[in-house]
Amino acid sequence: MNKKQWNALGGIFIVAIVLFSLFFLGTIRNFARKWSIWATMSGASSETLIAANIQDALYTFLSWLGYILCFIFAIMAIACWVCGWLEKEGEK
Repeated sequence: MNKKQWNALGGIFIVAIVLFSLFFLGTIRNFARKWSIWATMSGASSETLIAANIQDALYTFLSWLGYILCFIFAIMAIACWVCGWLEKEGEK
C-alpha cells in the first residue's frame, strides 16, 4: 500500500470512532439515564427499581465496551498513519 492508502485507512478508523461514539454510545447513555430517572421519579415498585439498576449496570458495561473499541480504533488509526509515514520514508 502507498502513503495515500494508509492515510485513507487511518481516516476511515477516525470516522468509525466518531460514528460509533455518536450513534452507539450516545444512545446507550441517553437510554440508561432516562430509564433510571423514570424509575426513580415515578415511585415505581421495588421490582422496577431493581430492573432499573440491572439496566444501568448493563448499559454501563456496554458503554465501557464501546470506549474500549473506540480506543482500539484510535490505536489502529495511529498505526495506519505511522505505516503511511514509513512508506513515504521508504520511497526516498
